[in-house]
Amino acid sequence: MTLVVDRPRTTPTQSQTHALIIGVGTYPYLPGGGQTPAASPFNMDQLESPPVSAMAFANWMIDSHNNPQAPLGSVELLVSGGHFRRTDGTTSPVDDPAFEACRTAAKAWNGRLQQPDDVAVFYCCGHGLQPNAVKTTLLASDFANPAEGDWENAIDFDHTLLAMNASRSQRQVYILDACRNVADQAQNYTDVKPRALVTLSRPSASKAQDLLILSAAMAGHTAHADPGATVSWLTTDLIAALNDSAAWSTVRGGFAVTTSSLKDEVSRLMRCRVQPNGDPAYCDPKHQANLSITRLHITKQPPLVTATVDCFPDSELEHAELHARPKTAGLTGSSRPPTPRPWKVDLRAGLYDFEARFASGRPSGVESNVIVFPPDPECTITV
Repeated sequence: MTLVVDRPRTTPTQSQTHALIIGVGTYPYLPGGGQTPAASPFNMDQLESPPVSAMAFANWMIDSHNNPQAPLGSVELLVSGGHFRRTDGTTSPVDDPAFEACRTAAKAWNGRLQQPDDVAVFYCCGHGLQPNAVKTTLLASDFANPAEGDWENAIDFDHTLLAMNASRSQRQVYILDACRNVADQAQNYTDVKPRALVTLSRPSASKAQDLLILSAAMAGHTAHADPGATVSWLTTDLIAALNDSAAWSTVRGGFAVTTSSLKDEVSRLMRCRVQPNGDPAYCDPKHQANLSITRLHITKQPPLVTATVDCFPDSELEHAELHARPKTAGLTGSSRPPTPRPWKVDLRAGLYDFEARFASGRPSGVESNVIVFPPDPECTITV
């Protein structure tokens, strides 16, 4: 068990956020792992991104997470390489993400969830498979150990999620930064039996929950990262959304990222990426809520929003100098020279006047008191 953050509750009934973060890059029993490779490696080998991605998310939780309703209570981290590098350059030892270590950590994590409004955050980055195109499996570092069977050390996410229905926490977030390919060798398997991290000891009745699952890939598809030891696409967009662009709700003291806004904003950011085959990088978000939406993080400044500014008629764009003038105190405006295309401009959310000016001296076109707010604000200036 590797707790890199462990903070006691200030009162017995205080709600907290508890995170379990797993990053698996080294697989000893896959090609390149140093041991005799598994008979069926499912076209998988070693990964560079997951340890870097997991540490990036852990550092965000420690350095940036801000939720007065459920402040950070714990971060438990398991990462290949056995060391956690903090943003200040210091390092500390952590457990390797072998299956039994992951299961021990998951049980402890669930045990720390004591209040209904505790926020449970589960993050796993590494290899994943969908045997039989049904089960979502996440692969621990000792996956395919011949001494234990090919699937003995695969994590059954579906049954882990089912078991977590019995958790005291009614607010749960799962981030699955892993592929969901259906490997040819697994399609005909009828006895694939990965194991859950949390045991379902008895049938659990459904209860009110706010449940968010962010999967980096659609069923049957691949998750992505840039080459080398870089933070994955999903984790990069997740942190960007948490830091800024998913803060869609105004609250006392700032702007709130919620389970609902995080789902929509991460999906939007991922769609802006292009896979090697030219397709958008769709992720697979699922949000089920039959109680109030969960606040996850409070930012101090308004979210940065990409606004689209056009002219009517649009033929005037090539003659118009466009200006965005903030009316909300503390915000910064922007401008663009004449260009025959709509203006995509990043602005902090707030109230703006938009103006189209012409060098010929003809009257300007103005749209006043335009509310710029996520997710996709637009303004058309009539000239």
